[in-house]
Amino acid sequence: MDLKGYFTSELAYHQATLSALGKMVEESLAHMVGVCSESIKNGGKIMLFGNGGSAADSQHIATELTVRYEKSRGAIAALILGPAY
Repeated sequence: MDLKGYFTSELAYHQATLSALGKMVEESLAHMVGVCSESIKNGGKIMLFGNGGSAADSQHIATELTVRYEKSRGAIAALILGPAY
């Protein structure tokens, strides 16, 4: 198979996988966003956790919630539970 054909084939495979994943998690993700939204509205916090790379991702997400990046809005309370190094 030539490189262009390989690229087209791989891209189609990944698009199909992403589409299937979207259908699988759509309802759960919508529920989770609703729960988080209610928590914030009621004075709660978003809690994230992880270790290793997941802890780094959690720190990044918590920072994105607590600061304003592209849009002026109030801070969203978030904290991370991670390993103590």
